[in-house]
This record gives sequence, structure tokens and C-alpha cells, in this order.
Amino acid sequence: MRLLPIAQCRPGDVVADTIRHADGRVVLRAGTILTESLLAQLERWHLQVLPVEWPGFEDIDPDPWLPESLLPELQRWMAREVRALSVKDTQEARALVQEVMDNLPAARRRAFELVSPHQGGSPAFTAWINTVGLAIQLAQRVAPSRAEEVGLAALWLGLAYPDRQRGEVRESDAAHVVELVEKLRQFPTVASTTIASLIQHHARWDGSGHPPLAGNKIYVGALIVGLAEALTYLLFRTDAEPVPVHEALEWVMGGADLEYPLNLVQALQHTLAPYPVGAVIRVGSEVAVVLANTVEWPARPRIRLLTGPERGREVHLASPQERGRVVTGFYEEREY
Repeated sequence: MRLLPIAQCRPGDVVADTIRHADGRVVLRAGTILTESLLAQLERWHLQVLPVEWPGFEDIDPDPWLPESLLPELQRWMAREVRALSVKDTQEARALVQEVMDNLPAARRRAFELVSPHQGGSPAFTAWINTVGLAIQLAQRVAPSRAEEVGLAALWLGLAYPDRQRGEVRESDAAHVVELVEKLRQFPTVASTTIASLIQHHARWDGSGHPPLAGNKIYVGALIVGLAEALTYLLFRTDAEPVPVHEALEWVMGGADLEYPLNLVQALQHTLAPYPVGAVIRVGSEVAVVLANTVEWPARPRIRLLTGPERGREVHLASPQERGRVVTGFYEEREY
């Protein structure tokens, strides 16, 4: 399977994975042959990349951390109305976070790969579920005892997303959690630390956010949730052009010790894989396909060279002898 930029897809290409509509419905299944009208429709749904069958890539089979069986539960969760929340919802929230934690890739020694819009459906749902998963993964690195409560804060945050019912992702502000926090404070089962993570997640390390806290006065859970949300906004936004993963990571790294503490930004570097399995990338003057992403060095995946004198060779870029090879981004063309 290859992840191919939608601008390079052609009628006759064969879909290699399930593709969902913005409302979560399955609209295309593996084996569907693309037509001009289907491609036009998929572009209107903000899909930038499609999974397609590709000669020589038959052995590339991504294994997403979010199982299809969990998608309906999470979609129903995000459809809840804040005003109608009950104690039962707080119990279900814990169960959902536990299910997400059980499926995250840390235990399988794999880097965190983002759920793609073709898997998640709407940009809002895709951004939110990636925020939940990434926040938990980051917490497991920098504050392991806080992972569940961080996951809960990120899960609740999905109910406060602006324009979530339209499936859009727009830049949010601190006001979007006010109604949610007021409601959650009515439930003694919701921890004060989860509330703090929600209230403070727009605070920034240098004091420039809201509320105007700075440094260690910001609750660690809020910093984690805030970083995860800021990153996924860049990746899936619909009010501006989305940013490629490797560029979004550069943006976050530029804010180290300004917007977010250095140790949290470093944890992100060691957690998130910028190039998913099946993506075709530029490595120096050559082109390669990503075969696997492992922990600790997610920006240095295992690849197969597609061009040059070593074409067909598999290389693990994290190996010391391969340090001279530099990944410069995604390969945006159809042929190589």
C-alpha cells in the first residue's frame, strides 16, 4: 500500500483501505476503483492523502493504533451535548480512555503515528482523537502517573471544540471550554487536576497565553494537552491550509522554552512519527518508502530506497552508519 497525495491520484487507482465520510460512515472500501467524480468528492472532504494499491508495495501494510471497532464509540462520544452530561458519562469517559491507552503503540515499541483523515472521517474528529492519543503518549513519557487524567482532559476537550458538529477545525480560544468546565465541576467524580488541565491548556510557558500563568505555575497536564491540541490544529485545520507533520514539528520545536518547556518538546520529538508507513519521502537526492517507525528515533524510520544505485535496499536511518542520509520531506510526485 502507498499513501499517495490526492493531487497525484488518477482515475483507475485502487483504494487500499477503508475511507470514511465526514460523519463517520464508510463510503469506500479496499478494492474500490477511483473515478474522477470520486476523487473530486474526496478532495472536498479535505483528504490530502489516499491509501492506494501500488506495484512493489504489496508488503507494506500499516497497522493503525486506533482499531475500527473503537471508532463508533468515540464518534458517539463526540456527538454528546455538554448540557446533557451526567455522572454516567464520566464513568464512560474513564472506560474510553482506558481503551485508548490499551491500544496505543507504546507497548509495541512503535512510534506514535497519526490517525489519518481517511480513517477518522471529519477533520474535527480526526484532530480530536489524535489529540487524545498524543496527549496520553506524551504524558507516559514526562508524567506517567498523570497519563489517565491527561487522557480524560483531552477526551472531554472534544466536546468543547468549536464547529465540531460541522466537522471543521478552527483555531480555538480559552472561552471554548468555559461551559464544559462549569458542567464538569458539578460531578465529584471528575478530578480537580482534569479540570486544571482544561482550564489552563491555553497557558504558555513564557506567560503569553491564557490564563497568564508561566513556567512551573502551569499544571503539567495542561501543558501536555495544550501542546497536543496546538499540533493537531496545524495538521488538520480547515480555516487555513494544513501543515505537513514534519513542518508542524519544526514549528513546535521553535517554541521550546517559550511556549512549551524543553523537556516536553523533546518528548514530542521522541514520540511522534512524522512520516507514516507507506509514505514516499525524499532522502537526500533519492526517493524511499517508509516501512516502519520505531520508538526513540521516529524521525529516522526504516525505509526502502526506490531510486539510485542502491534501489531496493532496506535501510534503518537510525543506524549510526546511516547518519549521513537526511530526510527532507514528503515526495509529492506520482512517479519516481
